[in-house]
Amino acid sequence: DWRSNTFQFKSDPELVAQESSRIIQEGNYEKYLSLTSEEKRQKFLEIQDLIEDENNTDEEKRKLLLKQGLILESESKYEEAIYAYEKAIEIKPNYDAAWYNKGYALSDLGRYEEAIAAYDQALEIKPDDHYAWIGKGYALSDLGRYEEAISAYEKAIEIKPNYDAAWHSKGIALENLGRYEEAISAYDKALEFQPDYDAAWYNKGNTLRNLDRHEQAISAYDKALEFQPYFDEAWYFRGIALIKLRRFKEGNASIAKALEINPDLAKEISSKIIKNLLTKITWYKLKEIFTKVLRIIRLR
Repeated sequence: DWRSNTFQFKSDPELVAQESSRIIQEGNYEKYLSLTSEEKRQKFLEIQDLIEDENNTDEEKRKLLLKQGLILESESKYEEAIYAYEKAIEIKPNYDAAWYNKGYALSDLGRYEEAIAAYDQALEIKPDDHYAWIGKGYALSDLGRYEEAISAYEKAIEIKPNYDAAWHSKGIALENLGRYEEAISAYDKALEFQPDYDAAWYNKGNTLRNLDRHEQAISAYDKALEFQPYFDEAWYFRGIALIKLRRFKEGNASIAKALEINPDLAKEISSKIIKNLLTKITWYKLKEIFTKVLRIIRLR
């Protein structure tokens, strides 16, 4: 437990305020992700000292607790992150950022219903919070509630029309509902705002492949690989599309490249297919699922 090494100290109120302000302004999740585990631990302890300083204000403490939560999330310490967010909420119950970050941590633990409740709390406080809307959409998608997820993504887009991640996520939900043409349109909007969005190119490729538009799918996979050359699933499904076009040599080479990058990929894809299909269909369809899985494995 990182808290075990903290200690209280007395310091100058002006210095405490300056240090707190610096950490609050400079700290974000992306930055914390780039730190080593030891650097994260040191940053956490530095923040803890400021939180425990008697000269600090509650306003600064709740913002510092949020930063601690982000550090913990970046280290996959989700339960401890939730604790930090809840401490921030104790100080300020209508702290929307703490509520939606709690939602993200709950989602990371697979506690999607609780996550949705946290996002709803954030949205009650700040209805135009696009981060909370997209987070709620993610949790709804993870529960297979794709229509509701689409509504959440559309709220995020209404607030921020150029929100590429929301367009992309809307596309995935539409694809899961079999609304492929609409999904492609959503992916195209994401790519309009972020042309190097490799995941959007990849998912557009998958949707085109589902429509048997294999040439176009290959072009989309090629774009994904242009931006992310080690995208194993893009190599794999590019190979499947090539084989569908009876371009066996190219297809096998593409699949071989995917398995070179990730030798366990075929098993992972099989597991994903089972999980994805089980959210959409009933148990009497299991025979069809396993037939599809075996067909993919035989293409290795």
